[in-house]
Amino acid sequence: MAVDDDRRQTAGRRRELIIETFSRELDTNVTGSAAGRLRDLFATHSERHLIVSGDIDGLASAAMLARSAPPGWRAIALVVKSGDVLLHPDFVDGTDLSKCFGVDVYSTYIDNVSNHVALWGDKRPGSSAEGLAIAQAYDTEVKERAKTTLLATPSLWAGIQGSQSRADVPASAGYRYPLGTVHVLLALLEAVDRSPRLFDREYLPWLLANCDGGLKTIRDYPHNVPLWWSSLAAAVGPATLSESLYQTAARQAPIAFVDTVNRLRAESHLVDGAPAQHLNDDWNLRAQSVEAITAVTKWISSLSGWPDPFLGGSAGLKDWKLVPLHRRGRLLTKLPDAATMPERLELFRAHFRASLDAVHTNFAYFDGQQRLNWVAPWVNASHPSLPAIPPALQPDQNLFSGDVDVANADDKDIVI
Repeated sequence: MAVDDDRRQTAGRRRELIIETFSRELDTNVTGSAAGRLRDLFATHSERHLIVSGDIDGLASAAMLARSAPPGWRAIALVVKSGDVLLHPDFVDGTDLSKCFGVDVYSTYIDNVSNHVALWGDKRPGSSAEGLAIAQAYDTEVKERAKTTLLATPSLWAGIQGSQSRADVPASAGYRYPLGTVHVLLALLEAVDRSPRLFDREYLPWLLANCDGGLKTIRDYPHNVPLWWSSLAAAVGPATLSESLYQTAARQAPIAFVDTVNRLRAESHLVDGAPAQHLNDDWNLRAQSVEAITAVTKWISSLSGWPDPFLGGSAGLKDWKLVPLHRRGRLLTKLPDAATMPERLELFRAHFRASLDAVHTNFAYFDGQQRLNWVAPWVNASHPSLPAIPPALQPDQNLFSGDVDVANADDKDIVI
């Protein structure tokens, strides 16, 4: 088979899948759609505590949500490089996760909007039928939770398989939703008639279009990115901001974004605390420091007119408490190593149990490997009452005393 033949042969089915997905989930008239459920959350919840990822996609998304959601939707927790969470002082001694909303943070029991891959799929780990049954029990539980919790992540909507790498499978991980959280959030807000305004036209459209590298990936992955982006924009209509951002990316001149980056650098180089000092050439944060997050948040608000998304304002982040996230795990898309097959399967189950209990989890390509990542809630965070774990995921009490600890991710690992 020639190079890229698999991509060509799956293109029609992938296009159909993406169109079906966005036609369903971005239509408020479809019962149970993500857009309809977000509309209902806005109508019934005047206050939600946001848990936000500390990268540029998370910051831009949080600011956009603060503009369009009820005034009580403000950030009280900022996840920093998956190793720590920065907490508002009022929530250090206790955070009720049932009252939270994730922004670029994905959990199976917290309403959220994100761009993460959520399902294992049909890959048989280690040629083990029992291993596949365990993984599919996990997928079934995720889908069940999605019926009662808003899990607004396009790869989940489309059934993208986090374990699958074959190019001839239309729902393979290589064909996942490739854009930022900010892009799907914008489309959702437009679908529920809560579109934000973009006052600035010099920097803000480029910043939003490029969240999670959209300006580069639309060129580097022409077999996947345009399918998702054009369909996302089309689902909310031709005269929308989503369509405008897509056209910005699709029609960009080769050095247009470079010129924009240089303009901001020239404008900022003599100004203390200017955003250009904290952004690299791709407009990602150089460091997720309080100083950088404060400066960039202020810049986004100054460009957009959107409110500061942090409870009490980002200027107060210096007084928030940094709390470590001690328990983090990673599972390669195969059975873990152990002395016996029953032990390998039990470790496999334990990772899925931890993922279902996590404050953030996803399938991601990291360090040259596809894997499931998870981060447990921080100390003094309480999650809502959760349904019983499916029988296939229950621990084998004959192998280990108590639940086996699979928190195996090193401090240097970045899993969000």
